[in-house]
Amino acid sequence: MEEKHDFGQFLLSNSYINAEELTGGLKVSLKSGEPIGEVLVRKGSLPKVRLEEAVRKYLGISEISLTQVIIDPAVAGLIPEEIALRYTLIPFERRAGILRVAMLEPTHERALRDVRMFTGLEVEPVFAKAEEIQTAIRQCLTVEQ
Repeated sequence: MEEKHDFGQFLLSNSYINAEELTGGLKVSLKSGEPIGEVLVRKGSLPKVRLEEAVRKYLGISEISLTQVIIDPAVAGLIPEEIALRYTLIPFERRAGILRVAMLEPTHERALRDVRMFTGLEVEPVFAKAEEIQTAIRQCLTVEQ
């Protein structure tokens, strides 16, 4: 309950929603058990893309444009193409035992666990746009048939 209120306050104080939208969203969220963000999107108070941006800021997850990065194919190849496609992610940098991974959903626990399992490295998730990740997968991992 406290977590919903904290995130709701974050949304309000960062002008994602107004006080009336917060009050209404919290009532529904507390009654249904549905996350406050999903309630606000469903009610039309907050566009999904703005919710995703707010979640990243709230959790302190950085964002990267893969068009501005040169991805080493050896780093990208640390995970199979199948995993990259399934979770829409691609490793783009390895430094001191930490693998930075561009992901569409950087809070996806199963994806993070699978990357750790395949690589044996700590994973630092970073948000990137789906189109940029898919392009990087095609360029670095896709084997021509």
